Amino acid sequence: MIPDWSTVAQEADAVHLPAVAYLELAGRTPPLGDGRWTVIAGWDPDDGRWRRG
Repeated sequence: MIPDWSTVAQEADAVHLPAVAYLELAGRTPPLGDGRWTVIAGWDPDDGRWRRG
């Protein structure tokens, strides 16, 4: 699953992946609960992404 970042930007200025979450999720494919799965590919520990200016 790839997030719809334009929709995320309507609600949040940034998205942050804390290091502890990275360590918990790295190498795993957690379920989203609706039959889809996701990964944290492309993220680094304690990474943040600005969505709005």
